Amino acid sequence: MSAAQPIPYYDHLLQIHETDALSQKVADQLKQVGLRRLFYFTKAIDNDEKLRPYFITVERACQVASIVFVAITLPDDKDL
Repeated sequence: MSAAQPIPYYDHLLQIHETDALSQKVADQLKQVGLRRLFYFTKAIDNDEKLRPYFITVERACQVASIVFVAITLPDDKDL
């Protein structure tokens, strides 16, 4: 999915039980793009559990697609 492509209708936050199916779909998309490395910028997952399913999905997708996954935790707003 390109930055210019709108996200299809999205009506809820991703749940842990949805990550396996979505990981495969994302892996297929990543393979089509031909990435070798993916940098994933995120707030600390320990501080916001809603982020965990997204992190897991992208991490698993990279594993399936044999792409190097590099997670970069951004500093908290209070640390800026």
